[in-house]
Amino acid sequence: RASFSSRTFRRSVALSMRPRAMVRADKALLLGGTPPVAPGEDPYAVYDGRKGGLLWVMAADGGAKLAEIQLASPPVWDGMAVTGGRVYLSACDGTVSCLGAP
Repeated sequence: RASFSSRTFRRSVALSMRPRAMVRADKALLLGGTPPVAPGEDPYAVYDGRKGGLLWVMAADGGAKLAEIQLASPPVWDGMAVTGGRVYLSACDGTVSCLGAP
């Protein structure tokens, strides 16, 4: 039986996004998700993917945000992969994108 109460975490960073996909690539941590939930006329728009998505590149050793990319649609759950210097992202709208070097 696993117990997480005695586990010591090295670092904790508050996020202003709701992650759905995460992958480590060398010295970077890529997070894909949705914007934070904001009260308004349509509170379910974020969950439905109608407010777009976000891709963050963070330093794996310190948690500093290095870059942020706005996406037309958020990634599906665990819908990112990295290989050959490229990021492949499967989005909720059914598209697959390749970001990185040509």
